[in-house]
Amino acid sequence: MADSVGIPREDIRAGLRFEFERDITEQDVSLFANLSGDRNALHIDAEYASGTNYGGRIVHGTLQTGIASAMLGMYLPGGPVLLGGIQARFPAPLFYPARILISGRITAWNPDARGGRLEVTITNVASNSRTAEVFFSFGLHEHGRERWVDPVASPTAEKDLRVAKRPTVLVTGASGALGSAICRSLVRRYHVIGVVHQRPLPADLEAADDMDAVSLDLFADQFESVLASALGERKLYAVVHAAWAGAPAGGLLRAAPEILRAQIACGTTIPVSLARELFDRCDGVRGRLVAIGSIAGSHKPHVGKGAYSLGKAALEQTMLLLAPEVGRKSITANVVSPGFIAAGINAAATDRQQLMEAATIPLGRLCIPQDVVNAVEYLLSDAADFVSGQNLVLSGAQV
Repeated sequence: MADSVGIPREDIRAGLRFEFERDITEQDVSLFANLSGDRNALHIDAEYASGTNYGGRIVHGTLQTGIASAMLGMYLPGGPVLLGGIQARFPAPLFYPARILISGRITAWNPDARGGRLEVTITNVASNSRTAEVFFSFGLHEHGRERWVDPVASPTAEKDLRVAKRPTVLVTGASGALGSAICRSLVRRYHVIGVVHQRPLPADLEAADDMDAVSLDLFADQFESVLASALGERKLYAVVHAAWAGAPAGGLLRAAPEILRAQIACGTTIPVSLARELFDRCDGVRGRLVAIGSIAGSHKPHVGKGAYSLGKAALEQTMLLLAPEVGRKSITANVVSPGFIAAGINAAATDRQQLMEAATIPLGRLCIPQDVVNAVEYLLSDAADFVSGQNLVLSGAQV
């Protein structure tokens, strides 16, 4: 590897990539074992390792992590960089000797806070298998007389001060009944970015200091790139997916293909895309992914709204499958599934319809938007730090 000059601070940005190759030899592993004191037989004893289920000696995971740190210290961004945190996983064993490819990508950079995130992967060139995924958070240190200026303490607009101090939460469907209720609550503690499309934010949210709006069609081609561009270099603490393509009446047999596609997209491809964005922008300490489902998903399917029930059920499975993946960066993924709410898609429900619905609920009342807000606030809080892959059904004990 050639000596690095690092990236000039003004040129650091999300999306920068670099890669290099190197060999892992028996001497490398032996030196690391002696230096670290980790002389576990699986790493250094060929006879012992051959009798295990691995069938041979494997490289220490922490040695791979150390090699990945060379990407941070020498290349991306290199220079006056300081490691702030690290998370790693090892999808496949790395047998040695081996030739490996180390690939790095800066996934986030905040020039004001002088901090960012770097993702590094290590691949065995011969087998093309990924053996390590390492996520670094980093900052820049001082050099000579250069002094770091705290962006929170530096002169700036009052709103920018609050934004710098508050975690950012992205809320889809922010102009809808549930979405706007969620935003009104969250804006008291977070900086909220509301995704809107056909309708603007309500006037009170438009005027809120810690509320921004992004106009975006979630069904448009390449919406991920449009969203990434709109977010710029912002980090994200959480995503609340409250947008949905209505609740069309009718069973599945007569459902138009475009209706089925839209409902299924709301429950599958759209939340996956949002999860990718959160995964790349989360600082690795913790994060939250919350989707608004429905009791009409898997809990109480509605044959008369077949496409809607199918989409909501698919959403539950999507979040369940996402939970282990995003968990690598301490992100939780959960669904809140309310029962019948006399708002939004049910805003036209008559008093009689509401009374009939309430009569089926043992707790004696309908679910209200505040019930959903309370559940979302809980899942975003520290109290839910170990709650992931769950579907929180707000049924009022209805079965």
